[in-house]
Amino acid sequence: MKDWLEGIPYEVAFWSSIYGNKKSRTKLFLWVKNNYAINNKILNLDKFLSNKKHSTVLDVGCGMSYRTKYILENHDVDLQYIDPLAEYFNKIAIKNKVDVPAIRFGMLEYLSAFYPANNIYLIFILNALDHSQNPIKGLFECFEILEIGGIIYLEHHNNEAETESYRGFHQFNITIIENQLIIWNKKDRYNITEIFADYAEVITDFTGDEPTAIIKKIRNTSKIFINDSDDKKFLCENLINFTKDLSSIPFVLKYHIKLRWYFLIHFSMQYISFNFRLKIKKTIRKIKQ
Repeated sequence: MKDWLEGIPYEVAFWSSIYGNKKSRTKLFLWVKNNYAINNKILNLDKFLSNKKHSTVLDVGCGMSYRTKYILENHDVDLQYIDPLAEYFNKIAIKNKVDVPAIRFGMLEYLSAFYPANNIYLIFILNALDHSQNPIKGLFECFEILEIGGIIYLEHHNNEAETESYRGFHQFNITIIENQLIIWNKKDRYNITEIFADYAEVITDFTGDEPTAIIKKIRNTSKIFINDSDDKKFLCENLINFTKDLSSIPFVLKYHIKLRWYFLIHFSMQYISFNFRLKIKKTIRKIKQ
């Protein structure tokens, strides 16, 4: 959890730098609009939503790109944007006078505390599952609120934590090996296809070089995967530890120094084209593979 919390300044600085520069913001929205499509081979969205008008769709870990806005613009659904940094992101939008939908606070790892069980038909997690502090628990939480036949749609950069050298939110890698969806880091390795074999149909594919998957719920999971007692203990312990950190002057100074340092880095990167930055990342990934 501490590694995840220390990633907040990086993420806040990134979106602050994008939204604070009108030219960069325009380029971002243009790029998103031109790259909004999803992998139609694993999910025919028109067919899937044809009998589900007005259904609630979640974009979990949405950040501030609003890609799902374009993905679902021709569908009559209640699209809700969910992110643990909602308060930061909403303030960034208001500060820069950008008219975008408000983001709701919610955490992937505790999603069933925010939505009732068996109630959601479609959940998008786009470049966000690998940013969570516990992606496996997060998937089970998503599964808890999905109705039978509902789908989690995943699309991520391949092995992003390796590319980012495990900085900030980048603590897990996502990839596909022999059609199996794999989440791993230096300590752990999880085969999602095997873990959910009794409860879901998992279909995988690469969209370009990005691992993409759908997890379709075919039956409810056992309640042993959602342990409220462990959650309460974990959250209480981390709340106390984080409160201790906040009372430490060195910790507070370090946080604000990192926030401003990251902002300067991201601000400088605005002078490099968005597509060129993506090419650099893709090159790094290929070198590290």
